[in-house]
Amino acid sequence: IALECGANETGEIQIDEFLSWCWLQPSQHSSKATVRASKGSRSVRAATAEGLANKGFSVYQLLEFLIAKVPDHSVTTNKVVRDIIISETSSRRCCYMESEFMEKHGGSKRGKILVSHAWNSKFLNTVLNIILDAWGCPQRDLLRFYDEGTGTLDAQKLLARLQEPQHAGVLEKTYWLCIFAVDEHRSICGTCRTCQPTTEKQLAATHCNEACKCSYRGECVNCWTYWGMGKQKYNPCQCGSTKWTIDDPEYEIDKFDDVVSVMDALVISLDPDLYTLKRVWVVAEIGEAMKLMMIRFRCALNLSAEPLRKLRAGEALLPPVHRCEYMSIDDYERILSKINSLPGH
Repeated sequence: IALECGANETGEIQIDEFLSWCWLQPSQHSSKATVRASKGSRSVRAATAEGLANKGFSVYQLLEFLIAKVPDHSVTTNKVVRDIIISETSSRRCCYMESEFMEKHGGSKRGKILVSHAWNSKFLNTVLNIILDAWGCPQRDLLRFYDEGTGTLDAQKLLARLQEPQHAGVLEKTYWLCIFAVDEHRSICGTCRTCQPTTEKQLAATHCNEACKCSYRGECVNCWTYWGMGKQKYNPCQCGSTKWTIDDPEYEIDKFDDVVSVMDALVISLDPDLYTLKRVWVVAEIGEAMKLMMIRFRCALNLSAEPLRKLRAGEALLPPVHRCEYMSIDDYERILSKINSLPGH
């Protein structure tokens, strides 16, 4: 390929000539099968992204989920994924939009708006921002249903309000969240970055093996330690499902950019501490959406003291991209590589 593309003496390939060789002149070289395979891979990737986009939810389903499944409004999205999403889909080994609960409430919808959010912020914060976006109301109207003292939402009253004729259509609006659309059993459940279980038996174990010695100080982001009890996985699950890798066409985690490209808009769910804007995946989604569509930033709850202090002092609020937070080092390196390849990065 290098010779065909006119590589120079150092072995560098001119990228425009390489792309031309790959795509524009398939009849002029002998690797037609390679071209067909590449196009096939692209079509499989598009099909996977399309399948993900079709696993959206309505505002009605979101409120019903909050009412039925999340009585504690202080829990983070991390805990919702671990204790509800993964737990309730373990027997089916599916994404949550294919769960028994969601099927009873209308099943998967075509997502129209992708929501970027922080897993370590409160799940209720994401819910409030989605409703704020769908309802299009002033912040104060939504917060009439929110008790700032207890940090709770009267979701039943809010649902009743949105069912009134003057708010027709709000509950039917559809959104997309990774936690509901991605099959966590083929991506994160039962995993540990340190001991790296691979067999069904290893993945189904609630604790890591003896070779995994790390204590939770942030080094191993996919597991934690209960002091005095030994090391327990962060997302234990007894399904034992083997995980897709980035080489598998069905791999979902690297398809979020593709999902963004088929949405009508991107909503950034801001939390009081702005954790959302410190996640490398959110930065990547914003970068993709900037080329294609409207981006809406929603902040139903007021900013906390520290971001406000920095704003008033004119200090930087956010870290540079290479210091953003991530769950997977592979995702982080892939996103940074893509950013670094852009002109003027």
